[in-house]
Amino acid sequence: MVKFFALLLAAIGFLMLGLGLALMHEHPAMLALGVAGAAITYFAYSMNRGREKSLIAQHDKEIVRRSEALAKTPWENGKSLEVRTGSAKFLIALLMLAASVLFAYSSASATEPRWGVFVGSVLFSAVVLFSVVRLLPGMAKPALVLSNRGFQTPLHGTVPWREVDGINLQQIALRGSTTNTLNFRVENYAEGADCIHWTERLLAVFGLGVLKRKVVVVLLNGASEKPETVYAIARFLWQQNTGMNHEWNPMFSNEFNQAARRVHEFRNRYKDPDASAAGLLSEPDKALKELEQFRQDMDTVNSERRRTISKINWMVALSILGIVATFLWPVVKRHI
Repeated sequence: MVKFFALLLAAIGFLMLGLGLALMHEHPAMLALGVAGAAITYFAYSMNRGREKSLIAQHDKEIVRRSEALAKTPWENGKSLEVRTGSAKFLIALLMLAASVLFAYSSASATEPRWGVFVGSVLFSAVVLFSVVRLLPGMAKPALVLSNRGFQTPLHGTVPWREVDGINLQQIALRGSTTNTLNFRVENYAEGADCIHWTERLLAVFGLGVLKRKVVVVLLNGASEKPETVYAIARFLWQQNTGMNHEWNPMFSNEFNQAARRVHEFRNRYKDPDASAAGLLSEPDKALKELEQFRQDMDTVNSERRRTISKINWMVALSILGIVATFLWPVVKRHI
């Protein structure tokens, strides 16, 4: 209701602002109408922003409450969290497969066969069929199971927590929808997993899949638990079983992630002032080496963050220039 009211006020405000600017040359008093329209538009924007902040705060509270309830006591063997997702992606894949097969058949059986379209349709059908085969193991099963033993997916089997080197939740928002993926860094997947699907071995031949990338990706769209809650519990169980809790991000280089991990371990070792002083006095040479490594790692982390921010700024600037050029081109074209 608040959103609808804010949109209505914004529409009225824009209308008043437009009328005021359009008529102010003939009727200067109409400037007041434009100013009132601008004020109403700003008020509507502020109202909508307040609503969004309230929703985000409520969402965060629910995640904290649910995560604390699940992590209230240490997990023992037998306790698990099953995360289920919808079957829409399987149905969509089947529809895409049927459509591509029909398209290939119609291209080949036409009076004048279109062999280029036929080959493209066949290749696309093969890719979709491969995706369907990878989705089949997850039919009527949880997309992810978290337990004291490790994490489990229908396609990748059970991976013990000791084999996990990092956990990251990626959330990509686009046009009002958000794609949520939970990523597990598993350096020794071939040795740690209890079973390896044949499609992963095939992907490895082309340099793809978890055997090559060392990352297990779980799509959490439409999950029975909020993605942030699943991420929090995964990190809780990982820390409970291994003591590790460092940050890892697949969007950054391996050098960055290794440096960030050492920085986290260094800060944990020296967070107790008394123990830190004792360690410095007992082994000063070792402490100096660790301090120098910490300095180098911080330089690596800060340098890559600056490069990433610079890339984002350039992408935003290029996008803005592209939009401006698109709008100005018709005007420029008329004067050429």
